[in-house]
Amino acid sequence: MSTLPSLPSERTAAVKRELWTEIDRRRDELARLCADGLRVPAENPPGDTRAIADHYERLLDLAGLAVDRVEPRPGTVSLVATLAGREARPRFTLNGHLDHFPADDSRLWSFPPYSGEIRDGKILGRGVADMRGGLTASLFACLLLREHRVPLRGPLHLMMVADEEAGGAWGTGWLLEQRPELAGEACMIGEPESLNGLRVGEKGKAQFRLVAEDASRHGGLGTGMTWSSRSVPRSRKPGESSRCPTIRQPSSCRCSKP
Repeated sequence: MSTLPSLPSERTAAVKRELWTEIDRRRDELARLCADGLRVPAENPPGDTRAIADHYERLLDLAGLAVDRVEPRPGTVSLVATLAGREARPRFTLNGHLDHFPADDSRLWSFPPYSGEIRDGKILGRGVADMRGGLTASLFACLLLREHRVPLRGPLHLMMVADEEAGGAWGTGWLLEQRPELAGEACMIGEPESLNGLRVGEKGKAQFRLVAEDASRHGGLGTGMTWSSRSVPRSRKPGESSRCPTIRQPSSCRCSKP
């Protein structure tokens, strides 16, 4: 599905080549755009995204894009900008989150975590992978489409959301409850993957049940493993058993999550 209008294929291909050429030409600008965002922390906890939302809202305003700013609870700010299409559908959404995990003790870092330093072709900083990099790519794509006046068949929504690291209820979740059209017919989320990886959300799922000891904790906040992965038995292949396998660790207090 494409949001480009029904132009001759040669014209569509020419537009794509023009945009790719522009991206290559402006690689340094794209890197600086990402680095500048890193200099405005939005650690979660506590999850206050007002400053970083201000930063990106100014950029969108300068580009002439109208921005909807929502704050369903104090400090939890999300932004939505839309590039209009010729028709009401198809709608395409670019989604990325503003918040990131804390840097903790900055003395443990080999570089200042929020300096936005670019060194040896790499952007250094807390949150650059998860997910200022993907967020910047989505933002830059919207800015290019706006600058080059690319005609779109349907609207393109850019969602820059809060609260993702805490579950997203006050960010994407709240926005989709209030404005379900933002879900679109398709959505791309620039969360980190491998350099050449792309995960497609329609591929289905494989389920298992994990029973483990100790308190729940997000991997991004962990300081070490409490039990070895060697204790996990061999995973079943899809279709090997119709029953949901259980991976169990002896425990005095059981915490299970399907």
